Amino acid sequence: CVADPLLFDTPVVGMSADFLELAGAQVSEVIGKNCRFLVNGISELEQSRAVSSNAAEFCCSARAVGMCGMAPMVTVRRNRKLSG
Repeated sequence: CVADPLLFDTPVVGMSADFLELAGAQVSEVIGKNCRFLVNGISELEQSRAVSSNAAEFCCSARAVGMCGMAPMVTVRRNRKLSG
């Protein structure tokens, strides 16, 4: 999925059909939401604090200086399907 760090709470603004299939979701369940909903139910031991911290830092930087000249950020983290 693609999220926009320049918008409040970094909402999802785009996603692929494959992402929707993996998440077990419909576009209406994902668009406009922050990606955090995908880690609900994943224990803290299974989540990477470094990934969360890096994502938060990237979003803060993007808001402070804008996206021009910033390299895209790609994260990989354990997610769950909406059905659990």
